[in-house]
Amino acid sequence: MRIVRVLVAVLALAGGLAACASLGDPGYSWSDPARQRLHEAIRLYDEGDFLGSVRKLETSSEIWVSSIPVRIAAYKQLAFSNCAAGRRNSCRRAFENLLFLDPSYELSPLEIGHPVWGPVFQQAKRDATTRAVTGVR
Repeated sequence: MRIVRVLVAVLALAGGLAACASLGDPGYSWSDPARQRLHEAIRLYDEGDFLGSVRKLETSSEIWVSSIPVRIAAYKQLAFSNCAAGRRNSCRRAFENLLFLDPSYELSPLEIGHPVWGPVFQQAKRDATTRAVTGVR
């Protein structure tokens, strides 16, 4: 059981780093308040404070009125944080919101293979595809 917890922690850290790396666009600036709040949420996640990361994201209004790439990264971080905290329904809702912004979004091979959020993302992706075909949100 300890090995599983260590593996989940390592993969969780990789997810946080991947979320941070996804913000590496040329116009990136840490002086942007939305990106600062997102970075703070990623730091909390990396420190193992998954619910602290969720709270930071949910209470940072500047994130949710920011650019689409920032909101996508925030939804991804919110999903990872909720999944890591054992909140699968909240994790799924965050992935659904991410996929609403970018229906073609894919997790990296390492992320999609994660035992906790990989299956949640895959189900959200299947449901998003079905909604796109049927026209139901």
